[in-house]
Amino acid sequence: MILTIDNSTQKNNLPWFTAKGTDRIVQNIVNILNTYKYEVAYMRDFGISPDAIDKDVETMRSTITEDLFTNIKNYEPRATLKAVTIQEINDDGSIIAVVQIEI
Repeated sequence: MILTIDNSTQKNNLPWFTAKGTDRIVQNIVNILNTYKYEVAYMRDFGISPDAIDKDVETMRSTITEDLFTNIKNYEPRATLKAVTIQEINDDGSIIAVVQIEI
């Protein structure tokens, strides 16, 4: 099964307290998309590198893509990342990304 996940809206539509199966996998991917490294105690490598924010667009995209591949492989091995699209970078530095995963 191939799923497309958008980190800007998907987090509002998930059953956060009762997620099971596919919903739980999607929830974990959304968490990875919305977390920067060093934010989670005892899991300092979890998330996107904050260093990507200050780079040029191409370097930022490659850093985010690499971090997503690594994080999904390490923290949600039930999913395989197929594609990453950076749709928008807002003025406040937030990134709207769309990922395609296979379960």
